[in-house]
Amino acid sequence: MIKEKNLRKTPDGKFKVGDDIYLHTSLYLSHGEDDFDGGLCEIIRIEETSYGTFLYVKEDSHAGHNYKFLLEEQEELKKIHGKRRGRKNPDYSFESNCWACPGDIVDGKKIDYYIP
Repeated sequence: MIKEKNLRKTPDGKFKVGDDIYLHTSLYLSHGEDDFDGGLCEIIRIEETSYGTFLYVKEDSHAGHNYKFLLEEQEELKKIHGKRRGRKNPDYSFESNCWACPGDIVDGKKIDYYIP
């Protein structure tokens, strides 16, 4: 993704840095340390790129979120999350941070070990 410029507002003017926006819950099978409980989050950066507009939030500052898709889902996310704030909820267990675990099928064979 090629960053073109930082913005103070989204191109449509609906959100600006400092505003709250709803994010999804994100749960990961192989990198549980990045799990996130969705809810209202504070926008800290807006980037316009060759792939679209991406928002970054205080509660999970390393992850960019595609504004176009978030905008389409705000009403539904509001129904789901209400006034709840979004927050990181990492799962640091070994099993939740492996690419494959015992019992998984890898290259057509059932494995009995972890692949980090």
